Amino acid sequence: MTPTATNAAYDSIAHWYDNLVGNAHTAHDDPYFTPLLDLAGDLANQRICDLACGQGRISRTLATHGANVVGIDASAELLTIAARYNSDHRSVEYRHDNAHTLDSCQDAEFDGVICNMALLDIPDLTATISSTYRILRPGGWFAFSTFHPCFNAPRSAELIDDTGHHHRTVTDYFTEGFWTSDRRTGPPRIVGAHHRTLTTYLNTLINAGFTLRHIQEVPGPTPGWQQVPPVLAAIADKPSQ
Repeated sequence: MTPTATNAAYDSIAHWYDNLVGNAHTAHDDPYFTPLLDLAGDLANQRICDLACGQGRISRTLATHGANVVGIDASAELLTIAARYNSDHRSVEYRHDNAHTLDSCQDAEFDGVICNMALLDIPDLTATISSTYRILRPGGWFAFSTFHPCFNAPRSAELIDDTGHHHRTVTDYFTEGFWTSDRRTGPPRIVGAHHRTLTTYLNTLINAGFTLRHIQEVPGPTPGWQQVPPVLAAIADKPSQ
């Protein structure tokens, strides 16, 4: 699988992915998404872009919080599934678009952009962050979550010592790029992912013009992920002038 094919590959696994997330109508019980809701704050009457929305569970959740939502994804098949869930959420619109350019979006169209666990699927981070900045109004915000790059590098694993303590082993952290692994579960096993350092994520935001507001390291539900965080969540602001 080549990096440029990563998003298109979700067309071929769309129904598998929908089943993986439990055919979830919303994401209120997702421990890796709820931190983004906390960071975003009051969403009532805000126009929000759900970037890389997949089958729409985040879009529908945002709508239940009073937001007017546009879900954008590169996978036409995932968007077809999203539309089937959408009968009760008329404030959600879906668009088939590329995150690198967001051609379907006007400049300063949105109050906020949320990208939940999807930046790792997108090949060109710089282009995506730049396009996100463009579609936000002055004073708008961008909230995202992703694999914590410090503990979820491609060559990382869990080790349990003789005392039963869980440890995370990591190497080749500074080697960025596209990867797949037969040892992983979920989409990284099938369609791969893009590893970037924490420095790359933060500097890409800063270089695009964002001001970092808050970062949260999110613990996981299993013993191995309670000692180190599997997920990083952050929110950054576009200057008001």
